Amino acid sequence: MGRPSGVHYQRHWERAGNCALEEVVMALKVRSDYYGRTTGINTKLLVPTSRLVAQLTGIQVARNKAIVGRNAFAHEAGISSRRNAQKSGDL
Repeated sequence: MGRPSGVHYQRHWERAGNCALEEVVMALKVRSDYYGRTTGINTKLLVPTSRLVAQLTGIQVARNKAIVGRNAFAHEAGISSRRNAQKSGDL
């Protein structure tokens, strides 16, 4: 068992200096070689759980919130976006 980490989930139980749970979980999963730690958390459930918490609390997640936001992995900047817009006829 490792040391406990101060985290919050969707601003619930948030205090200064606490990290978002989903960001810590994904950092440990993606860089387990570096950190030498695992969580045992099923990362495929992060987004559905986030949506359930939002529904139950009435507090919506920002669209651009890392990991769980609806646009978290949207790519809208730079040359690639311009090329895609040109292909779709938006430019």
